[in-house]
Amino acid sequence: MERRVIAFSLIAVAMLMTFQMLGRRNQDAQPENPDAEQAEVAEKGDQPQPGDAGGDQPNPEIKPADDAENEDEEVKEEPQPRKFVTLGSVSSADADMLVTFDTRGGSVARIELPADKYKSLEDRHLGGYLGWLMPYDAVAGCEIRIVGPGTPAALATPQDAKSGVGLQVGDIIKSLAGEEVVDVQSYVDALKLTKPEDAIELVVERKGADAVQLLTYTATLTDLPLEVIKPEVSEVVDKVTGMPRTVEHPSAYLTSLARINGSMIPAEGKMINDLPLITKNWRLVENEDPTIVQFETLVTPEDLPQGVRFAKLRLVKTFQLPKKPTEANAESNYQPYGLKYSLQVFNDGTEPVDAAFRQFGATGLPTEGWWYSNKIARGWGGAGLRDVVWESSKGDYDMFTVAKIIAKAQDLESDRQISMFKVDDQIKPKFAGVDAVYFSSAMVFNESDKGPALSRGAAIVAAVVDEEQKQRTDCTYRLDGATETIEPGDKPFELSCTIFSGPKKEELLAHYGLQNLEYYGWFHYVSTALLFVLHFMHDYLYIPYGLGIIFLTLMVRGCLFPLSRKQARNMLIQQQLAPEMKKISEMYKEDPIKQRQAQQELFTKYNFNPLGGCGVMFLQLPIFLGLYRALAVDIQLRQAPFIPGIEWCSNLSAPDQAWYWVGVLPDFMTIHPSASFPASFLFLGPYLNILPLFTIALFLVQQKMFMPPAVDEQQKMQQQMMTYMMVFIGFMFFRVPSGLCIYFITQSVWGILERKLIPKPQLADLPSASDTITVTAKKPKKRPPGKK
Repeated sequence: MERRVIAFSLIAVAMLMTFQMLGRRNQDAQPENPDAEQAEVAEKGDQPQPGDAGGDQPNPEIKPADDAENEDEEVKEEPQPRKFVTLGSVSSADADMLVTFDTRGGSVARIELPADKYKSLEDRHLGGYLGWLMPYDAVAGCEIRIVGPGTPAALATPQDAKSGVGLQVGDIIKSLAGEEVVDVQSYVDALKLTKPEDAIELVVERKGADAVQLLTYTATLTDLPLEVIKPEVSEVVDKVTGMPRTVEHPSAYLTSLARINGSMIPAEGKMINDLPLITKNWRLVENEDPTIVQFETLVTPEDLPQGVRFAKLRLVKTFQLPKKPTEANAESNYQPYGLKYSLQVFNDGTEPVDAAFRQFGATGLPTEGWWYSNKIARGWGGAGLRDVVWESSKGDYDMFTVAKIIAKAQDLESDRQISMFKVDDQIKPKFAGVDAVYFSSAMVFNESDKGPALSRGAAIVAAVVDEEQKQRTDCTYRLDGATETIEPGDKPFELSCTIFSGPKKEELLAHYGLQNLEYYGWFHYVSTALLFVLHFMHDYLYIPYGLGIIFLTLMVRGCLFPLSRKQARNMLIQQQLAPEMKKISEMYKEDPIKQRQAQQELFTKYNFNPLGGCGVMFLQLPIFLGLYRALAVDIQLRQAPFIPGIEWCSNLSAPDQAWYWVGVLPDFMTIHPSASFPASFLFLGPYLNILPLFTIALFLVQQKMFMPPAVDEQQKMQQQMMTYMMVFIGFMFFRVPSGLCIYFITQSVWGILERKLIPKPQLADLPSASDTITVTAKKPKKRPPGKK
């Protein structure tokens, strides 16, 4: 391979390293089978906590308010059990998403997107998808607490037709696919042994009107859907006892109070789950509209920390997922992936109350691609896996990266949170959200919504910092409203917005005014042009994206063919001038100035420009970087397979993932990357990838076929270094997107065919091996006395 082609590869690697150095590295430590462990612990973490069934126990750290004016008043609320309820479906024909709500905190527990559109790409080892049943270890066994519409559990068919289709809340799972189930752990283990499209048999115990029945169902499993929001837990070591403990992350879109009658309810330095109304079970309000879920709670003295003046307030949260219109009855104002949300604060007392709400954002966003993705932010620096984003109604946009949020959270001399805007500005938001690589969840305040005036906003850590892999830390935000005077009666304070939780597709982001969430970097013009060509071939010519990348590469190389021929001619001249260059080097080995002058005379005589072949290399660099950013940002390439119907290389934006080799190689090379060099350089990820190996093999073949023989020891050493550099390039390319490897493979094959099949350029008047050339070096001009 020509040295300039090798130089192009080295420059490409250097640019990749630059992106990684400016951004964050996604090779932080990851637990073995991370999603499996998360699923197990999350299912366990969903077990009823003390007070879930019979009412919440007051937090011992929160003391009742001691306002003397209200000592005689008794404000009590009937304890509520913990329940789950859903809106939507995982069937794309019925809805864009399935939302699971939790009465604890009146919150969003999970949002799933239909698997036929957006499936989970990193959960193959979790088995097939039956549905997130939120099971817990009841006395009788593994009890189901929710069955989502459209899930295989809801569509399961019984052996006895009288039993009705689908599993039900309250069923006790006794066996799954022939494996005995006695608790949540055995249920998760049994599910791991399955795979999508398996038809499994379940035996459940169901309480009937007269007796307990054992029923047998058959369910066909599917791929796991992508979860935009999901429950999470963290295993941490207690700093006091030194013992491990489990920290449950807060649910999404929780609500509390920031101020009552001039009394501030502090949140700085506190866990979200320690704040008022967060872990309390809200009352599920019955509603005749099947598209609405509504929660309600009364503020009691026990809900407020000591020193906060009590007021009779009632909070009502309403979520609505409009029914998806059919194609024949499409609605122009339908908002895909949009969940309408409103908060009302009522004053049930007799006197006006000054109060301010506190709203929290999304938690548990996807961390897919933790070992290969490279998200960038505007300007210098990189982004993380779960960054907080914000834009005001005036258009002021900002991104608060995971790294910055963690740094602030660990700064003990500060308030340990990043202010999203100037305190007490009382500005109105356009949107606030949490941004992952390909998906986002954001509160969007449209002009038609009753957008609140804010007094404060903060980007915060949702639970605890993930010390093993900090970029996976769950981050969210907190919005404190400006103080509002709430009159008694039916005139509540109200805010409303639309919660977008979906893919970062260009048309969707434009619909919600979230265009700033999609950023391709410095070469965005190149990226968008390449994507236009790829999407055109895919949408109108029905060419798969993998084949489209090959055609795109051939188109680029075809356009650059004249420059490529000029480069080949330059290389041929360089080879024929090599003996004369060696003579000059030997003749003027003691005088570098004369050596350079002699070389310049030789180049001028035969019209040779040493930089004349660099045009192809420099023109290809923007294309390479533009394609790299396109693969890293465009969601339509996220789930695009190289060969449709084959699981290998089924995601062009990720490595090809041929074999899950965790346990075969040392952990620091697969799932626990070290932060120190050189161990960090040896991190390869949890999968064996074939395409990078093939790419490097082609580079080596080109080097062996086309590298001119060394004319001196210096050139010989340079060629040896280039060979060793291929090993370095191999490690750097091992985790690049498979689509980028396809680009390089096509480039290499084109180069080989071009050199082998197309005749060499005809050269005239060049020296042969027997010719001798006399080169006269100009003497350097003498400087006048006194000048340097």
